[in-house]
Amino acid sequence: MEGEVECSFFKSSRPQERSKHRSWQRGRGRASRLKKKLTSDFPPAELGERGFLNFIVTGLQDIDKCRQQLHDITVPLEVFEYIDQGRNPQLYTKECLERALAKNEQVKGKIDTMKKFKSLLIQELSKVFPEDMAKYRSIRGEDHPPS
Repeated sequence: MEGEVECSFFKSSRPQERSKHRSWQRGRGRASRLKKKLTSDFPPAELGERGFLNFIVTGLQDIDKCRQQLHDITVPLEVFEYIDQGRNPQLYTKECLERALAKNEQVKGKIDTMKKFKSLLIQELSKVFPEDMAKYRSIRGEDHPPS
């Protein structure tokens, strides 16, 4: 038996060790069934039809109890579309934030460009129409011409 490791605990002929092994296997089986019940999307089959309906009714009652606490919360329809597509709804929030940041950067760039344009326009107009631009600056409350 090359490459195989034998465990004397499981192959023991002593009744005490065999009993421990059976107990360990039963405990492992119970843990496996419990895990399956806890991670299942549906109630266990042992409930039967009536138990299944009671399970659904109880779940709907719990949802209805929560409704009063959450009546003023609105959820964008896109979140439900994400869920219907099997996507994580938190991705919607992440993508919204990324779009908002990108749009914010774009608008900031436009504002900076417009400020530079205004400054250059005032400079050039001051060269061509010095008296008019002096009046403009006095009306605007600007004491010095832009550099």
